[in-house]
Amino acid sequence: MSKASRVLMAVLVAGFTIFGPSAALAEEAPAGGESSIFQDYVVAGGAIGLVIECGTVIQLALLIEGLINLQRAKVMPTQLIEDLEAMIEEGLADGAALGEEQLTELIDRCEREQCHLARVMLAAFNNLPFGVGEALTGMRAALTNVETAMNSKISWQSLLASIATMLGLFGTVFGMIGAFKVIANEANVSAKSVAGQIQVALVTTFQGLQVAIPTLIQSFYFQNRVFKLHGDLATVCEDLLGKFRERTM
Repeated sequence: MSKASRVLMAVLVAGFTIFGPSAALAEEAPAGGESSIFQDYVVAGGAIGLVIECGTVIQLALLIEGLINLQRAKVMPTQLIEDLEAMIEEGLADGAALGEEQLTELIDRCEREQCHLARVMLAAFNNLPFGVGEALTGMRAALTNVETAMNSKISWQSLLASIATMLGLFGTVFGMIGAFKVIANEANVSAKSVAGQIQVALVTTFQGLQVAIPTLIQSFYFQNRVFKLHGDLATVCEDLLGKFRERTM
């Protein structure tokens, strides 16, 4: 996905999260400017609603962090790939085996770079003196660790969506309990006397969905993004290490 598409997605999700409640409730605003519907929506959720709204900040932070870090240029910089290819080709020139000094240069180059490609190739180069097979084993273990690290960040988004939904449900139950308590304690119950508690029940449900829906969308997007990046990373690493196997055949 292009940079413009990622930015567009961020704007759409952030817009839904921030302005969705205001737009959805704007048509019901009371005349006379007595109160803001958006303010009533936030306040009506009570303490539970405020906790849910804190999830909006976390959701946007996870979105920005994912858009910044889950880019090809961050995972496997083009300059690093070109440098490693050139150094390997130079070290294996004329069919010669890679010298200790050249291997040290490759390791130093990877240690200077803070990216997943550098970590994977560093594991491969550290095992290279024991043979290409050991280097391949080290590379695959490092790839597994990279995939786990990237997916662990995505899992926080799924957790946030689940918690927001459960908090919304908790607010629904809390509000309905309050409504039934009013009905039980009053002889002549009016709609107005139970409306406040029912409002809590509905608003907290709405707030929970407001956080959960965009979080699930971005979680699904980043899961696919991690899958593609990990596949591309594995291909690049296999190609780099394959240059050694070609010379040993």
